[in-house]
Amino acid sequence: MKSKLYLLAAIIVALCGTNFSAAAQSCKIFYNYDLAGNRTKRFYDCPPQTNPWDQPLTSTTIRRIYPNPTTGVINVEFYNPTATASFTISAMNGGLVLQYNLTQLSTIVTFDISAQMPGTYLLTVMTPDNVESYPITKL
Repeated sequence: MKSKLYLLAAIIVALCGTNFSAAAQSCKIFYNYDLAGNRTKRFYDCPPQTNPWDQPLTSTTIRRIYPNPTTGVINVEFYNPTATASFTISAMNGGLVLQYNLTQLSTIVTFDISAQMPGTYLLTVMTPDNVESYPITKL
């Protein structure tokens, strides 16, 4: 029984070890001492954990991508109408799901991924100015 628990713990650390170590490295530890030099208190100064999925878009080209998470239809809205953009939607393992080149002047481009399995996909938008990637969650 003990060996099974050790094996399970080793698998969990192997799969998630980089996340734990990255979080531990970003924290700073401070101590308080009394007049005799004895350590009396320990403080952890850790930056707040941020979720990249909850961050607002910081793009100069794309205004918003909605709805995210989606059940199938994704709308990509630009700040200014554009006719020169290329889109790829790929699975997280790198497999190409959809590729589209914009050929007419448009402010909103719509994609349908309802035939895909639920999961996380990566939407990459290539314009003459830059290349931007956004995670898309399919429910």
